Amino acid sequence: MISKDELQQIFKAFDTEVERKKQMPEWKPHYGQRWFKPLMCCYFYGGLRKNEAGYDSDIEYSGLQGKNLYYDSGELAAIYLEATKGRNERLIPINEIWKKHLLKYFNIRGKPTYDQHVFIYLGGSKKGWPVTGDRAYRQFKRYVKLAGLPKSRTLHGMRHERITSWLEQGFNTSEAQFMAGHSSSNVTNKYTHLRAKNLLKKQRNIDKGNES
Repeated sequence: MISKDELQQIFKAFDTEVERKKQMPEWKPHYGQRWFKPLMCCYFYGGLRKNEAGYDSDIEYSGLQGKNLYYDSGELAAIYLEATKGRNERLIPINEIWKKHLLKYFNIRGKPTYDQHVFIYLGGSKKGWPVTGDRAYRQFKRYVKLAGLPKSRTLHGMRHERITSWLEQGFNTSEAQFMAGHSSSNVTNKYTHLRAKNLLKKQRNIDKGNES
């Protein structure tokens, strides 16, 4: 899995790299990959699979679109995904950090219309094309390396982190199953075991602290 602190380290490595690129004579604004942070938030805070947030031309349904953005009283509030290939429909609340990154991106990209992909290239030969899940993964691994984090960190690890966090934050198994899009509660129940392991680990750390 990947922690919130590690995500911030990845974002810091990303910012440092963008500043380095800005000093190059061939710099152009779209080199800044403005899609990177909001897309990573979809994985970390939304628990989305690689090609649910990113695009894959070989998959019938992939890549977030404007129709997946759910607004409540005019405010961006959640991501809605229809049931596809046997998976259940999902509604995933957007927290304030995730929302901040999305709205900042929309100020640059423009608010996507119903059938437009949310994450697109803003310049170059692929201007207007959707960002693929594979591209997102490659860039993620690049910044994991630049941040000095373990190679074992993955996009799917962020999904595991989010589902576990939902349970730790008080969502019940049925709610976590709904947000994760699990077809069976048995899959979600595996995360309650992870939650138990985390609680036991924390208690052991507390016990060790009391002994010193």
